[in-house]
Amino acid sequence: MLKIYKESWIDDWYETKWRQEEYRARGEKSLKKFYEVIRNEPPDVMELEKGFNLKVGEYTIRGVIDRVDKLADGRVAIVDYKTGEAKSEEKVDKDQLLIYQMAAVEVFGWEVARLAYYYLDNNQAVIFLGDSNELDKIKKKITNLIDGIMTYDFTATPSQHICRYCDFKEICESREI
Repeated sequence: MLKIYKESWIDDWYETKWRQEEYRARGEKSLKKFYEVIRNEPPDVMELEKGFNLKVGEYTIRGVIDRVDKLADGRVAIVDYKTGEAKSEEKVDKDQLLIYQMAAVEVFGWEVARLAYYYLDNNQAVIFLGDSNELDKIKKKITNLIDGIMTYDFTATPSQHICRYCDFKEICESREI
């Protein structure tokens, strides 16, 4: 695993050499800890980086699921890896994994047993499963968000932090950097 990690590392994602080395070392440490957790009971990985196109109303959502495990009962577990410290279930933003749950069912025909955000920094997972009410809410939220985007109301909300990472900073008249 470490060999693949080192071969796949991309230096260009980091602003400074110091930050690059910090994250490379942090990643190696997380990977070693992760291996210790799974080596005795490795998951039955069915898919890695599984892409999908999900229809939500008149729109299509594209995404990539980090990992899909096949469980002993034939259902699947969907895992999304996160850096940073684990959050409590109450504080975690479930939207991403709820979309993955919809894609698993509607696109691939899988029965989902659980969803998990797996936090690599401390090898903890936040596990849940969306119910029909939550899935309906996320569909409405997606439709409302895209409808809003389609009205072309892109009012700028400039700030030093936002503008620094904005893809449109070079052409934006409201930028603050």
